[in-house]
Amino acid sequence: MRDDSPTTTASLAFWLERQRYDRVIEEGHRLLAQSPEDPDLHRLIAVSHWMQGDQRSAENHLRESLRLRADDEASLSLLALISSTTLGSRKSDSRAIEALALDPDSVTAWLALASSSIGDDEEFSRRCCRRMLKLDPGNISARIILHAAACMNKNVPGWHQEAERLLLEALAIEPENTDVQALLGNHLLATKHRRKEGEAYLRQAIASDPMSSLAADWRQSLAKNRDLIYRTLVLPRKICMAILKPMGKSLVRYPLLLLLFQLYLIVFVICLMILIFWGIFLWPVAWLYLKYAVHGDLLRGRIMISGKRWLAPLVPPWFWLRRILVLLAMVGWWRLVPEIFATINRIHPSLHSGNVVAIGCTILLLGGAGLFCWLEFRAGRRRKEIGGLPPAF
Repeated sequence: MRDDSPTTTASLAFWLERQRYDRVIEEGHRLLAQSPEDPDLHRLIAVSHWMQGDQRSAENHLRESLRLRADDEASLSLLALISSTTLGSRKSDSRAIEALALDPDSVTAWLALASSSIGDDEEFSRRCCRRMLKLDPGNISARIILHAAACMNKNVPGWHQEAERLLLEALAIEPENTDVQALLGNHLLATKHRRKEGEAYLRQAIASDPMSSLAADWRQSLAKNRDLIYRTLVLPRKICMAILKPMGKSLVRYPLLLLLFQLYLIVFVICLMILIFWGIFLWPVAWLYLKYAVHGDLLRGRIMISGKRWLAPLVPPWFWLRRILVLLAMVGWWRLVPEIFATINRIHPSLHSGNVVAIGCTILLLGGAGLFCWLEFRAGRRRKEIGGLPPAF
């Protein structure tokens, strides 16, 4: 169909299939001025508004469509599905039930019910998903919701295998689905001996859709798993949690262990001090490192992949910020060393230990700065490799 084809309801559906949402809205409103009582026009415009993120306009057009045609099952199902995407909204249940009253085999209505109830009525959400799979055995959304439900029941034996099985089934149906690939990758990253498989799935998702709005989160998952500096920063918290969790479980399960309360108290105080130190000093550093170093590299890489290379120099290279600060600290300390030597010699002319301490601190500072730069260089190369970015940008 040419670009100047007549704008009818069929042509709007044609442009909707090709994801030309702006054109559907523009031509649809022009047609509504001629025939404002057409419910099909309202429904097509509502879908376009929803795809562009304008949920309120989509709901208004769907309500207008239902006012003109109260038994329109398609509009009821769409309105239920749109409402279910709002956090904490259960208004979609009544609309979905109305849609099911008109058509018990409406997969869209069952999806709306499953999505809205996954947070507070997990078993009901499972039943809705099973009904969806009976109506449409190849439905991907049902398996994703069942995967989320399985991950919410981590106390049930075999939950990890069940969640993985659901994602593998979805991937067998749609091998190129990047959302399923990323979910499976994040799921396998939680298993120590299968992290390489998880990384492979995440890399596959990034390679399939590098400009996705979720690609930054996928790269961040890889960075958290393999970035040496970030893992070092969060190591104290992991150690504290590894000690505190068994302590709590043991005291609840075996009350006789309360006789060892003094020993536990000592360990708890030590862990608490480490945890406070981590929370005050290391957590902001980890947050800044992840925000400015990892995301700075990835943002420049995404710009290079998109072909707009002329924009890359405009992005501040945040990963150089810490190196500049370390260099300034080294220069400042080096300028301060002669003053320290002179002051020590004036106060204690015969005291040579102060000079030894100053020289030792200088060597430690230089060695620490060199180790930092070396680790940062390796971490930067690793980020580019796992993120599927160009080797140099």
